[in-house]
Amino acid sequence: MKFTSIAILALIGTASAVTSLKQIEAVAPKDSTPPVESSLLACSTSEAEGEQGWKQGLPGLYDNTPVKSIEGQSAVELLNRDTLFFNKPEFVVAYHPQCPHCTNMVQDYVKLATLVKEKDLDVNIMAINMSKSWDQSEQLKVNAFPTIRLFKEGHQVIEYEGHHNYEGFVQFLKKNGISFDS
Repeated sequence: MKFTSIAILALIGTASAVTSLKQIEAVAPKDSTPPVESSLLACSTSEAEGEQGWKQGLPGLYDNTPVKSIEGQSAVELLNRDTLFFNKPEFVVAYHPQCPHCTNMVQDYVKLATLVKEKDLDVNIMAINMSKSWDQSEQLKVNAFPTIRLFKEGHQVIEYEGHHNYEGFVQFLKKNGISFDS
């Protein structure tokens, strides 16, 4: 008798769980994908070259800000030198002005550059407008936007893979030896 009661209760529980699951499936979108943190997304260069094609020669997102803008062949030469600009590590974003992920991070990147300038920290905050540097994409090894890297002494290049926001940038720089104490 005990066994039958337990079996019946188990069947009732399974049936109600199946009913609940069917109710959830009825409401959920059919092709739902897990949410993705938007500050981790990037556009590929193939998307930029796609059907619509992104424009070239656009004004920079960092013009008239504390972020040092570099472009074209001078960006290639600057980032491949044996010595760093002002002998400081270089935190560089390669972006395209039409990339939504790039435009979403502008305010945070400028905030970082402002702090670095105010505290005279030992890092250069730089940006490459790829709409003016498209021909150098291969030399700069840029195949997604934004591409963010830290260039350190001895041709050491560290890829940034964190969130595209102020807190993520600061945490990454600290982790890689940049002091925020002035």
